[in-house]
Amino acid sequence: MTTTTPISGARTGGSLVPIDHHAVLVPLDGSGLSEHALEPARWLAAQLGATVHTVVVGFVDNPGWYASYVHSLRDRWPQVIPHFVGDLDVAGGITATARSLEHCLVVMGTHGRSRTAALLGSTFTEVARSQVEPLVAVGPNAGVPAMDAHRVVACVDGTRTSEQILPLASAWARRLGATLDIVFVVDPVAPLPTHAERRHHGLPVEPTAYVNGLTRLPELAGVPTEAHVAVAPLGPGEGLVDHLRDHPATLVATTSRLRTRMDRALHGSATARIIHASPVPVLVQAAVKLDVPPREEGV
Repeated sequence: MTTTTPISGARTGGSLVPIDHHAVLVPLDGSGLSEHALEPARWLAAQLGATVHTVVVGFVDNPGWYASYVHSLRDRWPQVIPHFVGDLDVAGGITATARSLEHCLVVMGTHGRSRTAALLGSTFTEVARSQVEPLVAVGPNAGVPAMDAHRVVACVDGTRTSEQILPLASAWARRLGATLDIVFVVDPVAPLPTHAERRHHGLPVEPTAYVNGLTRLPELAGVPTEAHVAVAPLGPGEGLVDHLRDHPATLVATTSRLRTRMDRALHGSATARIIHASPVPVLVQAAVKLDVPPREEGV
C-alpha cells in the first residue's frame, strides 16, 4: 500500500539544454526480451523525429540465420535500419555503433536484476558503464505510454546523488511537452548502508518540504512541475507502480550508481527494481560521485 502526498506548482521562464537525438539504437540478440524494446523505441523516435536502428553484436556461425533474422525484422518493423558488429565484446560493440550514429539514444530491453542475477552481470549495466550518455531501459512490464500520459517522473531518494537526474528529466519533459513529476518514494524501514553518502534513515522529518523544495531549483525553471511523496514499505519499484496507476507517465527517469557486481549481489539495486516494475521506459543516467553532503530535510 502506497500513500501519496501531492504538491504541485507551475514554472515559467528559464532555459534548458534541448534533447536532440537523431537516432535511436535498439540492441537485439534474437530474443523476445530484446525485441520488446522495439515498440517503445519506435514511439520515442517518433516523438524525437529520429530514425530507429538495430544492432546485433557477436560472431554468427550461421550467416543464413542472421540474413533470415534481418529479413524478419524488416517484415515486422520496416522502418528500422539494421547493423551487425562482429565482436565478442557485446557492450563494446553496442557502444561503438551508438557512437557512429549522430546524437544516438540507446534503448535496451532488460529484465532488471535480482540480487542473485547480479552476480552474472548485465549487458545493460556494461553498456551503461561504457558510455557517458544516458540510456533507456525497457523492462518486462514496460510498453508504449498511454495516449493521455503527459508527465516525466523523476525518482529521488533524499540524496544529492539521486537529484542529479532532475536537470535531465526536466529537459526531457520540455522536449516531450510533459509535466515534470518529482517523486520521492520513502521506505519507512531504514535500508542497509550501501555507499558513503549518508541517506535519510526512515522517514525524513519533513519529506513534503524536501520534495517541494526541489521544484524551486533554478535548473528546473521553465517546465511545469509537480512533486509527490510516496510511502512504500515494499520498496521503490512497488511504490513507483502504485504512483503511476494514478499518475500515468510517459517516461520514468532515475540515476544509477552502477555498483560493483558483488555490491549489487549483497544489496540489490533500486534502479533495477524500478526498471523491472515500471510500466513505461526508464531513462537511466549514471551518477557522478559527489564530495558534498546530502541536503537536509526541507532543503
